[in-house]
Amino acid sequence: MPGRFALTAPIGEVAKWMASDGAAVEREGQRWNIAPSQEVVVAMPGRRLERLRWGMEPPGRPGQKKLAPVINARSETVAEKPMFREAARMRRCLVPATAWYEWTPDRDGKRAWRVQSVQGLMAFAGIYENGFFVTLTCEPNELMRKYHHRMPVIISPEKFGLWLGEEGKGAARLMVPAPEDLLVVGPVSDRINSARFEGPLE
Repeated sequence: MPGRFALTAPIGEVAKWMASDGAAVEREGQRWNIAPSQEVVVAMPGRRLERLRWGMEPPGRPGQKKLAPVINARSETVAEKPMFREAARMRRCLVPATAWYEWTPDRDGKRAWRVQSVQGLMAFAGIYENGFFVTLTCEPNELMRKYHHRMPVIISPEKFGLWLGEEGKGAARLMVPAPEDLLVVGPVSDRINSARFEGPLE
């Protein structure tokens, strides 16, 4: 599942791909290592691009220690969880990306992998609330099962309107694993392990 991802395509290209106006985020540069709590370009209903912060703070109880922000929500239960259900119904967004990263055990610790789309750009399904968003995850396809037990829900361009609520109901059926032949996985420098690393990567 995405705990880090990248958006390295020019913002004008992203806006064109999403049939959006990118004027509000026109100064966005290449992002090689986007981490939780950072601001990220997101496509909102109406296809407008905005910057939202990655991670929603879970509700706490009086006297309870502040909990870490939640960055992902399970697609199977997002419509039932009090924290997410209204946003899942009313406030869906798309998170453009050019890659995300996974880690697997290695004799020297962990090995980093970069997952990319053969189409170049891809869009994660997301939901948002008060300037914050989470990405949605689903069961992995057979390719991604080797790297993690979850993967991001990826929305294809022809379904952007349905996910954003522009084409009526039916968004729930989009929360399924992407086809294996859409993705390619390859090793990447362990410099990506540090959230402070900003790229570029070869």
